[in-house]
Amino acid sequence: KTDSCEVPEQPSWTAWLGLHANTKKEHATDKIQDVPHSALANEAEKHAETSAGTGIALLEKGNSGMKEVDEETERSRKMRREIEENAAFAEALETAKRKDERMKQSWKNAEDRTVAEEKARHESEEKARREMEENA
Repeated sequence: KTDSCEVPEQPSWTAWLGLHANTKKEHATDKIQDVPHSALANEAEKHAETSAGTGIALLEKGNSGMKEVDEETERSRKMRREIEENAAFAEALETAKRKDERMKQSWKNAEDRTVAEEKARHESEEKARREMEENA
């Protein structure tokens, strides 16, 4: 007959392993109590306790490892959010720079037109003045 351990309805791997280790220890202890205590029975009891202790230590190590994985996952998520936010900021900055360049170019073009119009007006006035002087 093999000893089985029922898994809870919503199993927690660590809880199941702990229950399983304790059940194995209890089963081994029950078997040992059925026979007269001897060196072999004492050795079997020690082995059961060691196995249960090892199982529990592994469970604790597993829990610690899962906690580290969860923390690393959260750090990765945070870094991904920061990268996405930085990328969005960089894109907005580039858009603003392009708009700024277009605005500067627009102002330069307007200034160039104003200067050209002013120069043309001045040349026209100068030409008109010379013609009046020549005609006078």
